[in-house]
Order: sequence, then structure tokens, then C-alpha cells
Amino acid sequence: MLRIAFLKALRSNQWFPYGNLLILWGNSVPALRTKSISTKVTDEEYAQFEALAGEQTISEWARDVLLKATKPNAGEQAVLAEVLALRTILLPMIVSTQI
Repeated sequence: MLRIAFLKALRSNQWFPYGNLLILWGNSVPALRTKSISTKVTDEEYAQFEALAGEQTISEWARDVLLKATKPNAGEQAVLAEVLALRTILLPMIVSTQI
């Protein structure tokens, strides 16, 4: 696969003296993380985070926790949908009995 990409680059005059390897690697290079998020914590909170992180570094653990928090939980979504449906059914009945 690499050889085919190299030959295609040669045929199409896409030759760059020092950059061809970067072109050929394409998507195999992971995206760089250039942004950061920070916060201040107490000594007790830091100790708690250390314990929760286990073998991971605290920054790796915190990143995983933050990314998981952005994804909706299917079970919670289903319960919320049921509660909202029940509210939609019961609210008109409650309002009509108070008139």
C-alpha cells in the first residue's frame, strides 16, 4: 500500500524532498492535543482524584471522565423520555381537574 502511494506521488509530480513520508503516512499520525483545561483543587480533592485514577495519570483519568460525561447514557435517556411522556399525559389531567 505504501509503495502504491509512493508511485502515485511520483507519477503526479507530487515530490517534496523532505515531506514525502509525511504525505504517505496520511491519517496514521494521531491528532495533536493542543488545547488544555485546568482547575484548582484542594489537597483532599487531589488525593481523591489520585485514588480514582489508579494506574493512570490524573490528567489521563480526568480526560477520560470529561469525555465520557459528554456522551449521553442510553439508560438515562430512556428514563427521561418516559418521565417526560408521563408528564405530558398527566399535566392536562391535573390542570383540567383544577378548573
